[in-house]
Amino acid sequence: MAVPINSFDDFMEKFDALKHQRTLFGFLLFDDRPSQKAVERFADEGFGWLDGLAASAQMFFFIFLRRNEMLAGEVENPGLEVSQMFGIRPNKLPGIVLFTMLSDRDTVSDGVYLPIDGRLFEEDVNQIEEIFADLFSMIQEAQETADNADELFKVLGRRVAALRRNRGLRPIKGYLRGGLEILIKLPENFVNGLGSGMGQAIVRSGG
Repeated sequence: MAVPINSFDDFMEKFDALKHQRTLFGFLLFDDRPSQKAVERFADEGFGWLDGLAASAQMFFFIFLRRNEMLAGEVENPGLEVSQMFGIRPNKLPGIVLFTMLSDRDTVSDGVYLPIDGRLFEEDVNQIEEIFADLFSMIQEAQETADNADELFKVLGRRVAALRRNRGLRPIKGYLRGGLEILIKLPENFVNGLGSGMGQAIVRSGG
């Protein structure tokens, strides 16, 4: 399912509550630069559809939404903080990070990142919808094929590579800013990393 979040603090609390219920997690990463407002708009308007895609792939997919600001307290996009935890640079956004957890549910086991051409969110929403439909279909197929988390990303990587080669699939020229990247830097202790990120947010807000 898709999980709406409105701050790093909110992400921390919801991840901690959900971390024992799934093996695979994802996050739609984007920041607040003007050129990525279209990504935020897509996430907001398409949230119900993305929720269905994530549910079909048996994963939790975290998405920043700026809804109900008056009721939700402080609203702040945590995209840059989550990106930093995984060693993803700002110039790689927007994109989707996928990660699995070790059995202790506190430590990240493996992670991959798929950067997407942000211009398409504004110029060609139909193609962006095809990207997400293809990706979540591949995740679902990889989940059914792989025996463990390590194999899951290997299978998914092969499927993304095949998609990029356009072997009988829809044309994809230009929509992926690279292949599926295996993340070398992973949070050593994800829960502590979340707590650290929340502390930084408190300092920034003067709390």
